Amino acid sequence: MIRKTLRGPAPIEVLAYQSGLVDGRDRRWRAPQLYSLEKEGTRTWHLFLEDLGEISRLESPHEVVTAARALGEFNAAHLGEQTLATRFPWLVPPPPTHSTFSQPGYARRRLTGVVDDKIVTRVRRTLAVLHAHRGTLSKLYSALPVTVCHGDANTANMAIRDGVLVLIDWATCRLAPVGTDLAYLLGLSNRAVLDQPSLVRECLDAYRQGMAAVARPAPTEQQIELGYRHRCVSHSFRRLLNRLPAMPVAGEYDPQRDALAPDPQQTRLEAHLTRLCDESDALLSHAEGDAGPDLTTSTV
Repeated sequence: MIRKTLRGPAPIEVLAYQSGLVDGRDRRWRAPQLYSLEKEGTRTWHLFLEDLGEISRLESPHEVVTAARALGEFNAAHLGEQTLATRFPWLVPPPPTHSTFSQPGYARRRLTGVVDDKIVTRVRRTLAVLHAHRGTLSKLYSALPVTVCHGDANTANMAIRDGVLVLIDWATCRLAPVGTDLAYLLGLSNRAVLDQPSLVRECLDAYRQGMAAVARPAPTEQQIELGYRHRCVSHSFRRLLNRLPAMPVAGEYDPQRDALAPDPQQTRLEAHLTRLCDESDALLSHAEGDAGPDLTTSTV
């Protein structure tokens, strides 16, 4: 058993356990078992939780696909419940503090010289198209079926025990469109996706199968992909641009080539940016059928 101490008048993780929404016993997913909950004063809470032992990021493709299906079943568990926001107002996320798909001004200056010029050109064009159609994309995302999501289901916040996905840290539990949790699972911190891009399709299929096993009717493939790609692009692009290195990355000298060898950090950064541009193209393509206008062409 471990003790987890939280502070605040009503931490979301405490409310999540008290609500019963994260009770996934006898399913492919669950939260760590809560043995006891004690309140100290008015702002301190002690959770006595199941000790899961050593937890490491899910890295094998099999584990990631297993997690994707389990997330589909979890997200389907409360799909379509009309009273969730009324019964559990803490599930309603606060309004965003920034405009989705807005491009930080400093990113334009820092891309050049940090990555290959062809990637710089593609990233700037992609961001311009996303920004130009941000209203349409946001409207389509907001119109998707909404359900209870973990809110930060990355590979560091989960473990697989006896074939069951255990989701850890429920401080970001909230209502969000379908596919949102899958975007966190397959985000830039997931090394398996970078090594095996086809894993994204496998996980999308597994997530849809998980939802179909629980929800009747289940969201369509189009809805799931739109939710996944919108959240993946809007969240990951911003995080990646905010973390660009301040100076160009210089590789080590390779005497056999008589030139600088590619720096692993730069190679990884270029791979991430290329993947996000590919995801953006897919997002715009999926959205185009619903929105009507040609979303693949910038109007700015």
